[in-house]
Amino acid sequence: MVLGHPSCSQPDFTTSPSNDVLLVMPRHAVQEQWNEDAICKHCKEKGCRLLICKASNTIQNKPLTMVERYALAICLGKQKSHKKMLDQLELAIRAKVLVTKNIKTDLDITNGARREIVDIVLDPHEPKHNDDRPVTHLKYLPLYILVKMKRTRAQKLAGLDKNVIPIEPTSQKIYLKIQRGKKIVSRTLIRKQFSMTSAYAFTDYRSQGQTILYVLIDIGKPPTGKLNLFNLYVALSPYGYCKTSSQKRC
Repeated sequence: MVLGHPSCSQPDFTTSPSNDVLLVMPRHAVQEQWNEDAICKHCKEKGCRLLICKASNTIQNKPLTMVERYALAICLGKQKSHKKMLDQLELAIRAKVLVTKNIKTDLDITNGARREIVDIVLDPHEPKHNDDRPVTHLKYLPLYILVKMKRTRAQKLAGLDKNVIPIEPTSQKIYLKIQRGKKIVSRTLIRKQFSMTSAYAFTDYRSQGQTILYVLIDIGKPPTGKLNLFNLYVALSPYGYCKTSSQKRC
């Protein structure tokens, strides 16, 4: 099937099951764009506000200077994408999210787990925002996010429904080298962000081990690089039967 091609039967993304389909593709950039569009669509349909959360970066509990921000940008540019915390995260009530790090393995909050956001508890210092705006850019990271698990070994918390648990931001140390006159000085930066992302699209390696009823699998040749049989095997192997879930690009 080629999406948009007149000779191919096209899925109706406004009706079930296509309106709940997940995209599996080889390219990280496509995943990010699909997730951004999907969570905006979710907010519009459910009447939810979209919260934009920027990662927190501090050195000795102070905001970064211009020179320190430049050093951080250089450092992050050298990091592999799967090791990076998101610079910006989109959140909304009832949105589907994917955990991207083993946070608490004993509670089943593990890398690759898909969950649903139940509530978002903001920082008490967060300024009041206009309730009429559909998108809010938060000044501070939320204190924690309440997510509903399919299963968990955690005991039921007082005041919360069964299988609902809080997830806090995770921290990452980044060691920077900064030019100070003729000297190079070292600084330890603390970067905080929630170890999750929207779960409406996956790269093929992220799809492994997932239980997904309806998927749209992109097996088209990417603009750069190429796909081999192993890539196709990884993308298709979790699903026992595919009829209209394979996508090719022109």
